[in-house]
Amino acid sequence: MGKILHMVEEPEERGIPSGISSGTDRTSDRQEYYNVSEAAKVLSISERRVRQIAQDGKLEGVRSEDGWKVFRYSVHDFRDRRAAQEPARGVRESAPDAREWIERVTALEREFGRLEGRLELTERAESTMREERERLLEDLSRERERAAQEQERAEEAQQDAEQFIREREEAQEEARRLHEELEAERSKGFWRRLFGG
Repeated sequence: MGKILHMVEEPEERGIPSGISSGTDRTSDRQEYYNVSEAAKVLSISERRVRQIAQDGKLEGVRSEDGWKVFRYSVHDFRDRRAAQEPARGVRESAPDAREWIERVTALEREFGRLEGRLELTERAESTMREERERLLEDLSRERERAAQEQERAEEAQQDAEQFIREREEAQEEARRLHEELEAERSKGFWRRLFGG
């Protein structure tokens, strides 16, 4: 890693930061350095992160009253090192990601299997319930038919019973009448015998 060149907080008498020769003009300064904003664009990171990296010594540069100025070669070197590390880091990170996805897929397959099993059991249960319902409806229909026949027979039996009661009452009335006639005849015969008639 390159070392950080820190500026003395106090500027020199002529206002030129220490570490930079008095003959350096702005044009050449711009060719050697990036300001924080430019470095942030080159590295595709925030300006705050550039300042932190420079403070940590990962970028070489100088600190002036205007803020950090980092060497161009240091910025490009940092960018190239980071780019070289990223594929390796990506591979290392992708392995856990792949394992995680495999575990997720396996868990989803297990869940799918359970749901398929449940669905099959539900379909069987529904089929059994449909069959049981149809059987019960048939039984109910037969029971209604039997009940209707029983009702019809009961009504016929009631009619027969009523007819029998009427006939019995008529027979009793006939028997009473005949009994009265018989008594009347017997009574006549008794008086005839008694009076000789």
